[in-house]
Amino acid sequence: MKLLEKLKNKHTCMAIHEPATIGFFGDSVTNGIFEVYPCLDEEGNFATHDVCQQSEVYVAHLQRLLNLLYPRAQLNVINAGVSGDNAPNAVTRLDRDLLPYRPDLTIVCFGLNDMNFGIEKLEAFESALTQIVTRLQSANSDVILMTPPMPATYRHRMVPAGEFVQMADRYATLWKDGSVHAYMQAIRSVASQTGAVLFDCFEKWERMYLAGVDTTNLLCNLLNHPVRELHPIIAHGLLDIIFQMD
Repeated sequence: MKLLEKLKNKHTCMAIHEPATIGFFGDSVTNGIFEVYPCLDEEGNFATHDVCQQSEVYVAHLQRLLNLLYPRAQLNVINAGVSGDNAPNAVTRLDRDLLPYRPDLTIVCFGLNDMNFGIEKLEAFESALTQIVTRLQSANSDVILMTPPMPATYRHRMVPAGEFVQMADRYATLWKDGSVHAYMQAIRSVASQTGAVLFDCFEKWERMYLAGVDTTNLLCNLLNHPVRELHPIIAHGLLDIIFQMD
């Protein structure tokens, strides 16, 4: 694996080896958005105030772990997560936001916003995700394709009134009608077809859910953003995958 090889070489001799670069391509969870509060814009229309804390996102936790293991190695981290983004739109910004940095490894995670378009957009999601992975591979980047954590499975009683209720009900419907699982299966299928390495984060969350954990209560926006305390779990899972790729 190019990332570990570069970290090892740079850690051994800083002067003659090039640094390693890891990229992250995703939506608000990757970007580092946690709480989302309803508010009004200057014209009195519904808007949101998003709490962005990139030091607490799984991206930063993974970087700290790699820095701990390779303290002398230079590791460049590119967080190309964009809040509210989906896979088809992400295809259009890949050349701008990620490819110029020539990542040795890219971790790709989409689906939480895509599934809101319903099962009829599943094929478009899968096609866009395939394009993202294959273009990264063509640019000589290893790829880990990650399923997202579970969204809300019901409308939590603390969901703010208004549009947040509609979003919570939408996720509850997607959970009940099988759309959530269909999108997760599409991600697994893309990983299999492209040869990307799969990190099935969703499966870890679902195991907690099936064991009686109220996973919706562990979403800091009660919709789709895991609480800060769960991001280290994602980072440790990715670290395991990275060392298995070597």
